[in-house]
Amino acid sequence: MTVRRDGTDLQRVVAHAVHPNWAPDGSTIVFARDHASGPTFCSIQISNPDGSGIVDLTGARSGCEHDPSFTPDGHRIVFVRNSRAIWRMNLTGGARTLVRRAPDQVYLDGGDPNVSPGGGIIAFVVTRSDGLRALYTVKSDGTQLNRITSFALEAGSRIDWAPSGRHIVFTEYKGGGPGNTAIIRPDGSGLLQVTHYSGDLGAGGAVYSPDGGWILYRHQNDAVSRYAIWKMRPDGSQRTRIRSMGVFFVTLDWGPQP
Repeated sequence: MTVRRDGTDLQRVVAHAVHPNWAPDGSTIVFARDHASGPTFCSIQISNPDGSGIVDLTGARSGCEHDPSFTPDGHRIVFVRNSRAIWRMNLTGGARTLVRRAPDQVYLDGGDPNVSPGGGIIAFVVTRSDGLRALYTVKSDGTQLNRITSFALEAGSRIDWAPSGRHIVFTEYKGGGPGNTAIIRPDGSGLLQVTHYSGDLGAGGAVYSPDGGWILYRHQNDAVSRYAIWKMRPDGSQRTRIRSMGVFFVTLDWGPQP
């Protein structure tokens, strides 16, 4: 679905789709969608912003492909294959290249690989067999793998780079509940919990605005099943509700300015 920045003009774009990501120029959206048969949300597809012109980039390939996002130049897409490896491809689904396999004893279900604004680093989430998660980075050529949060923090996707490249925003689930929004530097320093919800309240799925001045997030109250799109400044101030939603939604993305 799409909605304007003021919360008006809610439109359904593509049915049965998750994990949307805007092209840097706003011309297309990439997302994961159901195969014609087989597991759900395992086909990477791309469309125009109004939902027309859908192209299936996974096609008849076997296996599950998910969690797509554009590179900063808009020429390629990084994604997860079979929850075990990060790959990249061009905008037609060709020129596929393995970037990095998952470290031993972890998997990438919900890994959400995102390339830094400068193009040199990919941030992503790994999950251990006990369900705990951590945020990792790796160079775009697959070298220099680094874990930048502890598994005890339970970092979750969605994740997103600040346009400056100085911070990564993510959801942390330490202590249980719907989670809170946090930011961290790419080297693992400067961890800051931006929201401090507790109980049935939480903030998740956060992404930066194109100018870096806002963080967009999912505000939820699980006690009464209420969900809404909110925004705030990166320091957690000026929290503003954009639009209430009648159903739970997983991920968000803030498109480029028109």
